Amino acid sequence: MKSYSSGSLGIILISLLLETETSHVVSPDPVVAVADDDVILPCSLLNFTKSAGLIVKWSRSNLKDPTGKDKVVHFYRDARDSNVDQDESYRGRTSLLKELKNGNVSLKLSRVKLSDEGNYMCYILVPEPNSLVHETVIQLIVVAVSNPVISINGTKGSGVVLKCEAKSWYPKPEMNWLDSERQVLPAGSAETHRDTEGLYIVRRHVTVNKNVTNTFTCRVQLQKFNFTRETEYNVPGELLLLRKIKTQYISDITPSLRCLKAAVAHRVTEYSIG
Repeated sequence: MKSYSSGSLGIILISLLLETETSHVVSPDPVVAVADDDVILPCSLLNFTKSAGLIVKWSRSNLKDPTGKDKVVHFYRDARDSNVDQDESYRGRTSLLKELKNGNVSLKLSRVKLSDEGNYMCYILVPEPNSLVHETVIQLIVVAVSNPVISINGTKGSGVVLKCEAKSWYPKPEMNWLDSERQVLPAGSAETHRDTEGLYIVRRHVTVNKNVTNTFTCRVQLQKFNFTRETEYNVPGELLLLRKIKTQYISDITPSLRCLKAAVAHRVTEYSIG
């Protein structure tokens, strides 16, 4: 075995550094995807022009196979995809953009699942003319959203009770009722449950009265990720008018009923005394 002095080792390291071609991986911000949509996980090299012998490996750095290695999400070598060892959950859902001349080896992931959330490692090896290795980690955040559904849930006093329900949300969303001027309405507390898949179901009731347009909006949002879904509902004017007339009628007749009740009670008393 050859032995090297500290001076010789320093010369060898300097030589290797001079021979190594430098290129930098673009480190992106976290990527946010909606469940069931497609998403692009970005990975590219700057100042890159050589694609001969290029090897690209995408893996999940927070998921391990039985041997303790990162699970393979996508593998590319010899100018073609080679996914023999690809994790089963990604079968048929991955592809490289393959803009190799531009150094772009971003991964397209189709039909995103909640279980896809995690950290992805993009590993690039360029063997010619010098071994050039780069790695970067991309965090994928997966959310689930849907359009809220509004229905009439009865009456209360002179108003109509509306129910808003939003299913299949993740993470837990915020729900509010708005009037026709986009002002938040006072409403009952939101009811939150989780279904068998761990997704959130949110319901919230509000009692509304007649306004200029009789239009009300249920807004559900994930403020942290800037996702919002809204549904408008127009309450039939005649329904609100009927409630108002009914309430007014009851209000007007109540004093008469009280007087009648008192009169009957008085006559009963007189009869008993007589």
